[in-house]
Amino acid sequence: MISNEIYRDGKNQSFKRDESFDVVKGLGIILMIWVHCRTEAISHFAYTFHMPLFLFVSGYFFKSRSFKKELSLDIQRIVVPYVFTCLVMVLFAFSAFDKFTFGSMSKVALYSPLWGGAVFGHLFAVQESLFIGPLWFLLGLLWTRLMAGVLFRFVKNDMVCGAIIFILAIVAKCAFEVFDHIPLSFLQAFGCLGFFYMGYLAKKYDLLNNVNMKRLLPVCLLCWLYCMTFSSLALHKCMYEGFYILDILGAWGIFCVLWVLVKNVYCENNWFWKIIQFVGRNSIIVLCIHAVDHCMLYRWSAVGSQLINLVGNIPITFARLAFAILLSYLLTKNKFLYEKIFCMKKR
Repeated sequence: MISNEIYRDGKNQSFKRDESFDVVKGLGIILMIWVHCRTEAISHFAYTFHMPLFLFVSGYFFKSRSFKKELSLDIQRIVVPYVFTCLVMVLFAFSAFDKFTFGSMSKVALYSPLWGGAVFGHLFAVQESLFIGPLWFLLGLLWTRLMAGVLFRFVKNDMVCGAIIFILAIVAKCAFEVFDHIPLSFLQAFGCLGFFYMGYLAKKYDLLNNVNMKRLLPVCLLCWLYCMTFSSLALHKCMYEGFYILDILGAWGIFCVLWVLVKNVYCENNWFWKIIQFVGRNSIIVLCIHAVDHCMLYRWSAVGSQLINLVGNIPITFARLAFAILLSYLLTKNKFLYEKIFCMKKR
């Protein structure tokens, strides 16, 4: 998601951050929050591409390193924010919720990070269902990057590499149907790997170049229409019913459409685009804040339902979006959190 790389400007080949990638990620993270606010009308549409966007970008800027260096980097950028967010959940559950739930909230918040699953699961002797919400994606991305580093290092043939990834994804899908309680979102990473690889190939073969995009885009959009009609994509459940390859190509088609739109309409001096770009650049912070909000409200569903009945789902959705963005903005002002916990760099 979550790349702090300096994006290369293709026009003058100078090292300059291409904010178009930030804007695309910003649109994706906003759509993720919108879907989590129980807006069923757009869920199927959003699931076809909103999480693959981050995998495409992460794969696009992936650099081959030794396993030790990749692990060290991923611990800084992914594991540390994950652990920090989970600690916040534990403290928040203990201080704000346990008086209403008789201690069960802090127990769930404590064991859920150890479970680390993308769906509800159980761990040890804890009877309550464990859940970390959107934080599953950080763990999935961690395994994806580590596997990609090993795979790209030792398998040089693109076709062979793609075939291995396809087989791993299908095996993970079958395994998830039987062993859906495998912790730490490990199986989900196998499904994420194909989308990550698509981003990697896009960089390698310059697929965002206008000429190459025009050749591939019509096919990808046809794949997306097929997936919208006959398939269902949910990476957190290892669900990719469009023969996996079609799901990847379909999501890539929507990514390219968004890319072209952003390239043509983005204005860095416009306040609206500034907000979207900020959200995308700091997408890991927005994700972590939303994870706390999402898990707490999900566990204390009676309060969430009462709020929705009182003011309606749309105002709640905008309020949760505003909360995630504003709190992210405040966190960026704290140098220790921004640079040491979330491993971000000031511009």
